[in-house]
Amino acid sequence: MFHMLKITVLVCCMALAGQWGGPGMAQAAEHMVLGDDDNGGMIRMTTGQIMTLQLTCSPGAGYDWQLPPLDGSPLELMEPPRFEQGGSSMPGAPELQVFRFKAVCKGDFLLRLEYKRRWEQDVKAKRLFTLRITVQ
Repeated sequence: MFHMLKITVLVCCMALAGQWGGPGMAQAAEHMVLGDDDNGGMIRMTTGQIMTLQLTCSPGAGYDWQLPPLDGSPLELMEPPRFEQGGSSMPGAPELQVFRFKAVCKGDFLLRLEYKRRWEQDVKAKRLFTLRITVQ
């Protein structure tokens, strides 16, 4: 009986600590909201699940996050990206660029966005955001 209690406590602690799916892998929730801190990470999604990605940007300076075509990806962009006010209402303050994706089929994919000005085609991106995604 005591042994069973220890196992139950261990399983609960692992689940609360986010360790159930292995190190460095976020667990699937009904709707995931990710941001700048998730750059370079890995997530697991299920078919039909929604993921919102909110990345800091400065559209007033001409910079935004550019998403290449998702051809062959298990993700679908649900709507055009939109901008939301960041932490400050000051003119020129950073904003959030919001992308909403839906997992439409099983597969593995590396999501890669480039932060640059749209009119500077031959200029290296100022920043990159990558996220490894497994859809089950």
